[in-house]
Order: sequence, then C-alpha cells, then structure tokens
Amino acid sequence: NELAGLNVGNGSIVDSCTARGNGGNCISIGSDSIVDRCVARDNTLRGIYASSDAVVTRSIAMNNGTEGIYVYAGVLRDCESSDNGGHGIKIRHSAFVINNICEGNGGSGINATGHKNRIESNHVTDNTTCGIELTEDNSFIIKNSATGNTTNYCIDSPDNHYGTIVTPSG
Repeated sequence: NELAGLNVGNGSIVDSCTARGNGGNCISIGSDSIVDRCVARDNTLRGIYASSDAVVTRSIAMNNGTEGIYVYAGVLRDCESSDNGGHGIKIRHSAFVINNICEGNGGSGINATGHKNRIESNHVTDNTTCGIELTEDNSFIIKNSATGNTTNYCIDSPDNHYGTIVTPSG
C-alpha cells in the first residue's frame, strides 16, 4: 500500500494480521484499541502505531524505517521489535511496557519521552543509542536486562525510580 497497511479507528481490535511493505505506518490504531498477534515488517515508517489507552500484545515489528512500535499511552506486552531504523519501542506517558525484546534497532531499544511509565522485565540488546532511554521524570524501571547497546541505560532525570543496575565486573 502507498500509505498505511491497516488503519483502524477508536475501539477497534486487530488480531492475527500481517502487514508488510507499506509506505506509511504498517498497523495504525486509534484510542482504546487492541493489537494482538500481529506482524508488521518492512514498512517505510513505523511498524505499529497505537494511540492513547491502547493495548499491543504478542506482536512483532521488524525492519521498519522508523520505530518498530509506538504506543502513546497504554500497555505493550510480550512483543519483539528488531532491526528497525529508529527506536525499537517508543512510548510517551503512562505506558506499561513489560516482557518485550528489542534487538538491533537504529535508536534505543526502549525510548520513553514522557512521564509515569513502568518499564519492567524487558530484554534490550545491540541497539545503536541506548538499551533503555528516559528523557522525562517519574517513571519506574525494574528487572530489565541490557547488553551490547552503545549505552545500556540512559536515565536523564534523577526523579526516575529504578532497581539495581548490574554491570560487568572487572
């Protein structure tokens, strides 16, 4: 498609779909919507774009031109975002990001540009900028693993809350 592969409005469900090689965002959903078990790959812009209060679960975003998965606010769980041109996962505010894999992205594995996010139990490896990057305050980060990124954790604000960060000994 010249533009988006799938573009649905508020309160929609996109389940078990594949969208590939589109000129815009691959799967784009409105507020209060769900994406589950979908694959978005080889698109010019984002793989999956979700508006506020959306839920994205068990989905894959690979080889997209910008972010693999972008969630404005909501839940992002059990997804894989790899080899995208920008960030693997980008979130704004009040997002719950749990148990995802972000590998080999051109930006950060997880990039949070707003506040009040919870980033938990994710695995981020070999991303160009940071493993996990927070640019605002009042987010909570715990039980993540980061390795092989240019910088594993980029936590700009001292008002973020995070657990112990384990680094290699020696």
